[in-house]
Amino acid sequence: MNVYLSDGIRNLRRASHIINCMMSEEEVEDATLFFAFGMERMCKGLLFEINPSFILDVAKFADVVNALYLDRVTDKNAPELKSSKQVAFSSFRDLINKCSIFYADVKGNKDILNNLREYRNILVHGSFQNFEHQKTHKWLIGVYFPVVYEILKVCEIEKESVFGAKSDLLEKLALNAKHEEEIQKRVSAMLEASRVKWDCQRNEKHVRTSAINTAADVGQPRSVHDNAFYRYPCPSCANTAVLEVEPDFDYSDGCGYISGVYPTEVRCHYCGLMVSDYEDVSYLIGNDWWEKTLDNKTQS
Repeated sequence: MNVYLSDGIRNLRRASHIINCMMSEEEVEDATLFFAFGMERMCKGLLFEINPSFILDVAKFADVVNALYLDRVTDKNAPELKSSKQVAFSSFRDLINKCSIFYADVKGNKDILNNLREYRNILVHGSFQNFEHQKTHKWLIGVYFPVVYEILKVCEIEKESVFGAKSDLLEKLALNAKHEEEIQKRVSAMLEASRVKWDCQRNEKHVRTSAINTAADVGQPRSVHDNAFYRYPCPSCANTAVLEVEPDFDYSDGCGYISGVYPTEVRCHYCGLMVSDYEDVSYLIGNDWWEKTLDNKTQS
């Protein structure tokens, strides 16, 4: 293993220690930097394995010798070496591009690595106030494990050398993030389709009919054991939608009591939005749904 791969593992290991579902702003910054430092060195190490001169910006003979093989030179006064100027190593951007030519796994993650490079540049050259910590935290959790794992496989390096005892946790966090991203895409597609439908059909008659249907939906008769219906701002068209809520019952000493309530469906008679999958509903309305219900706002 060459020194650049060793350095890469060292930096990635430090990122692994930090990354978690709960991170402070400083920890997000540190994890981003160590992730970037580690991947830059991994790219450099991969190129070094093919041809050491590929890690240099300009690969003239004298530059290559002075940068990489000076310990093997017996005549340090050779005129061929005196013409060398200060050696410049390839930038992270160039390392990514060069690696992508030789390694399919690097090419497949090229966009992620370039995003990482941009995050690193903001921290190194910009203001921390311009660094989106929450967005980056979520991004790190989703991409860190799968990207690093693929690069480690290319290098034939055991994942435990980087992830250590957190390997299973980091993998689980990444899988959860991917699942949440799929939910987000699915819900976003439903919202967009409903917006288009609303833009196409809204007129005075449709609005009147939708208002009547909404009032009838919310006011339908129910007993204490039945689902409840609340007026809720539609996430798609901003009109009044219907949020259906199901009570959950527990029993103690032979008596039943309501232990909680859970939203089961959001439906809008204006734009036609209907979301009933539990995960989709939870993602769409969040944990503060009760405060957002129009009925609750009216009461308060």
